[in-house]
Amino acid sequence: MIIVGPLNKVQPLIDEHGVKHVVTLLAPDTPHDAPVGITPGRHLKLYFHDIVQPMDGHVPPGAGDAEKLISFFQSWDRQDPMLVHCWAGISRSTAAAAAVERLIPAQQCTSIGSCLSQLWKKLISFSASPAPGGT
Repeated sequence: MIIVGPLNKVQPLIDEHGVKHVVTLLAPDTPHDAPVGITPGRHLKLYFHDIVQPMDGHVPPGAGDAEKLISFFQSWDRQDPMLVHCWAGISRSTAAAAAVERLIPAQQCTSIGSCLSQLWKKLISFSASPAPGGT
């Protein structure tokens, strides 16, 4: 099971659902605590702003972020729930969970490269709105 949520609900969601894997998608300057009960190897942290166009002073998501995300999902054994969260739980987290889990069937991912290729092709028609102000 994949759970998508906002930063302010991370620990309650972990506790309520027995989450053992967490993906954090936040702006580089967003303060946050490490979730309690999640080992470092089961916590992927990616830092970029919620933007779709380049903006001065903002970090866009990159290919390296996509590679790390896909690799993290591929290493997940699906025995325990995974939480994917961003600031609001609407844009970055929903897009990441949908793109990796729903848009790319696991049997089609023979390598990081093939998954990345499929992800980018499918994201051309997939649209999520960034948070106002690019948080």
